[in-house]
Amino acid sequence: NIAALVRGLEPLLRETVSRSVAMAVEVPDVCVVVRGPGQDLELLVLLVAHRLAHTAIRGAALHITLGPHDAKSAELCFELRIPAATAARTTT
Repeated sequence: NIAALVRGLEPLLRETVSRSVAMAVEVPDVCVVVRGPGQDLELLVLLVAHRLAHTAIRGAALHITLGPHDAKSAELCFELRIPAATAARTTT
């Protein structure tokens, strides 16, 4: 159940992701089944989250969401949101 796996990783991510990066985890309360070794998926979620947080600028927000991709599959998304004022300063 990928939803339960990601929810279960949230406390670990909150303790280990940089304090300068906010984090939001949004997963459904329903069971979303993915076939394969759970520990591999745990590692993937942790690595991607930490890599994005490591490259983020102060004030960024890391959003991890799980939602339907189509009728037969789900999509786990990682999005790094940077405040508009900060993004403007870093691109000039």
